[in-house]
Amino acid sequence: MLQFKRAYKRNDKPQLIAAVKFIAHLVNQRVAHELIALELLTLLLENPTDDSVEVAVGFVTECGCFLQEHSPRGMRAVFDRFRDILHEGDIDKRVRFLIEGLFALRKAKFQGYAAIRPELDLVEKEDQLSHEVSLSDEINPDIAVDVFKVDPHFSENEK
Repeated sequence: MLQFKRAYKRNDKPQLIAAVKFIAHLVNQRVAHELIALELLTLLLENPTDDSVEVAVGFVTECGCFLQEHSPRGMRAVFDRFRDILHEGDIDKRVRFLIEGLFALRKAKFQGYAAIRPELDLVEKEDQLSHEVSLSDEINPDIAVDVFKVDPHFSENEK
């Protein structure tokens, strides 16, 4: 979430695409709740630009199958917003084609973009825990865990 917020504020499109793709897979694996996905899409489509719409299309492509199954009303609202953006006509032709491709993908029930690939479905449903976070939540980054340090006495310390 921190990476997404930072990239969004800086208009860093490559970093934003990477963060959004990661969040999409967290939603697909039920690590993150689907509400964060809908909140993220609302933010991206609130004041649409070519880049924000392109990122939103990529996000829906990655986790649309899951969202369609678990939050059909939310997906209907998201696709209504995409339709409105198409009708407004304020976006680039390339982005219009991306949206139209997304509508075709939705019609095909996100074929080729399964929510969870069978080889990655490793955790039993009763053991899964979804984290409910929000874009407005204050998150305290623990930067100390970002650095790996070799522990020469690892085996002794783990006893």
